[in-house]
Amino acid sequence: MELQMIGGRQHGGWGGSGEYQPEIDPPLCACPFCGSDDVTVHNTHTPYYWAECEGCGAEGPRTRNGDAWRRSMSKAAAESLHREAFHAAIAAWNERSGH
Repeated sequence: MELQMIGGRQHGGWGGSGEYQPEIDPPLCACPFCGSDDVTVHNTHTPYYWAECEGCGAEGPRTRNGDAWRRSMSKAAAESLHREAFHAAIAAWNERSGH
């Protein structure tokens, strides 16, 4: 996952966003409703992610890696929380897809 972190301890914590990279990240299954392969992973700049079909708008379960991101933490710890939540969103989407 290509992860970009913003903020910092002085601003109350780190936020971030990630971009799905098929050559690096776990595979995303096709949409179980319309069959589209145009599935993306979204987030709210917090460790709160979900997969969404760009074809029909179906969304997978939203995953969040706790409230630890609100506390003062290192950039490396925030990146780890984001990666875990990002990959959990992919796993939740794939489980919903039945793969």
